[in-house]
Amino acid sequence: MLTAKNFATAFATFILSLGLLSISPAVRATSTADTIDVGDSTTAAGINWTYDYDSVTGFGEFTITGDVTITGSTTTNQILVAPGTVANITLSNASVDLQNTPVVGLSGLSAFYIDSYGGGAVVNLTIDGANKLTSSAYSGIQVLEGSALTINGTDADVLTVIGGSAGIGGSGSMGDVTINGGTISATGGAYGAGIGGGCFSAWGGAGPLVPFYATIAITGGHVTATGGQEGAGIGGKDCVVKISGGAVDAYGGQYGAGIGGDGRAGDLTAAGLGSAGGTIIITGGTVNATGGKYGAGIGGGGGGGTMGSSGNGGIGGAGGDISISGNAQVTATAGESAAGIGGGAGTGASANLVSSRGGVGGAGGNIIISDSAVVSASGNGLGAGIGGGGGTPGNTPFSIGATGGAAGNILIYGESTQVTAKKGSSTLAKDIGAGAGNSAMGSTGNVFVALTAANLTLSLPPATMANSVLFTADPASVAGIVKATLPAPFNAAPFGAGTIDLLTGLDTTGKPMSVITTFTTQATSFSLAGFSNSPITKTGTALMQSGASVNFLAGADIVIDLAEITLAAPALGAAPDTLAAAIGDFTVSIVTWTPADPAFRFGTYTASVTLTPNSGHTFAGGLTIANINGKSATVTDNGNGTVTLSYQFVLKQTNTTIPALNPAMLALLALALMMAAGAMTRMRWRV
Repeated sequence: MLTAKNFATAFATFILSLGLLSISPAVRATSTADTIDVGDSTTAAGINWTYDYDSVTGFGEFTITGDVTITGSTTTNQILVAPGTVANITLSNASVDLQNTPVVGLSGLSAFYIDSYGGGAVVNLTIDGANKLTSSAYSGIQVLEGSALTINGTDADVLTVIGGSAGIGGSGSMGDVTINGGTISATGGAYGAGIGGGCFSAWGGAGPLVPFYATIAITGGHVTATGGQEGAGIGGKDCVVKISGGAVDAYGGQYGAGIGGDGRAGDLTAAGLGSAGGTIIITGGTVNATGGKYGAGIGGGGGGGTMGSSGNGGIGGAGGDISISGNAQVTATAGESAAGIGGGAGTGASANLVSSRGGVGGAGGNIIISDSAVVSASGNGLGAGIGGGGGTPGNTPFSIGATGGAAGNILIYGESTQVTAKKGSSTLAKDIGAGAGNSAMGSTGNVFVALTAANLTLSLPPATMANSVLFTADPASVAGIVKATLPAPFNAAPFGAGTIDLLTGLDTTGKPMSVITTFTTQATSFSLAGFSNSPITKTGTALMQSGASVNFLAGADIVIDLAEITLAAPALGAAPDTLAAAIGDFTVSIVTWTPADPAFRFGTYTASVTLTPNSGHTFAGGLTIANINGKSATVTDNGNGTVTLSYQFVLKQTNTTIPALNPAMLALLALALMMAAGAMTRMRWRV
């Protein structure tokens, strides 16, 4: 007979079998503590937290709504920070190991899940002792877009995070992550970054959707980040990575950059496209970044060719916007055929087809290295040390050629900046510049390197450096600063306002610097094999004679501001000389004399010469110094691009005059005359 009690029991059993009712296996108590023991599946709640157990899946979930301390060990319970929560959370010798968790159920089955649906959560996480978080298919610490995580600790405090996708970050899009201290090890799983994920999303929380770019910031601690297959060590698609301190070791997975973009292998029908490095700003700390098999050390991820009948090559990711400055100590090592700093590699199709195509290396992107940074960048194979990634041929002797990545825009300067740049093994790749392919080099790009010879190390052989330029200080400048005004793209973000201090505190003896330059729209002033069209300009008869500034005017004529003309000055009775001499970026006409006498007489003569600027130069803007024989000349603009300099010489007639005699001299003269007269009288007397 089915009584009411038996019916209720049967109905409850039926509901449990469907997984629709969640109860604990025992009656659960309520705690008055704000400490969570993650191994406790019997306590229902405490201060700022609750617990729920799912008897169907066999896994539980601690939901945090405020400040708590987490301790203990579990293989069945997840930590969830509720949406909208702002909390200080301490991990104290805690272990959450969900590596064997099924993919379904709960909130993604991440060991530590920071939610944002309905409003982003903000977590200030302090680590105490040795802690470990392990997830299966999701991130070890999942930070959803719109949420933020900050990690603090001492070097003695350890946090080990292992994710099924990212170690710390997002399985897809992610929120902000900041690490201020602690010994942190983060390892990504399949396709996941060590720290990172998809950094761009359209997120609005409870409001309208807005573009959101996640930031990964490291200010201290010792951080080791290792990407899984195709994942970056630190970064991912569209990430902003900022490192200002601490010790950072970053290792990309296959196709992933050490720091920067993730990569993609090709499949049977489509080639892979590596992600760009995003925005990477390193202003301090010690950083070692090693790319995965085809990823850049710092910069773009690699792209793999197809494995099937399409025969298309992969495309490496561009370097992105990379800035290294301050006192940063950076070592960047490329994966196969990628750049040390810059583009990832593009690999050829692997199918054995006649139409198999080679890969295309990623461009270097926008790269700036300055201040007191010490940087070593090593490319691999077809990749540049700093610049473009390489493009490898397909897996067949009939492969259509591969193409190297463009150099990008590279600016390296600073009195204390030290750079070692070494290309891969290919003779075609550049230490600083384009990557190589077996079919075509990448384009040269815009490259400006101004370092003292002692602070720039390139491959040997060759160690060819030209454009050794002596920069001197402006005598009128107390600080002795040599500035450079840069053209596009260096006059805008991420490079700044376009004016940089090349050198400071110089005296008039100057300092020699080895300069590599290339601006493809600039008329040549100096040349270096592979780096023609220097933007370094002459001012006057010698480079930097005034020492005031160096002008980089890509695509515009160089203004001539100094003209020193020498010619034979007029001499009485001499025939006029019509030859003039000058040193500068212009030609000088013959000298015309007014009046045009065959020989100089006493009077006034005006010498005039016409100056025609060389190609790529102009007098527009005016000559600030224009001299003939060291004297200021009159300048006339002829309206056709030429100018005429003139100077007036004067030949004066000189007269011989008798000097005036003073009284003493007159007395002596009178005495002499009297004596002469007496002598004449005595001579007549004798006669």
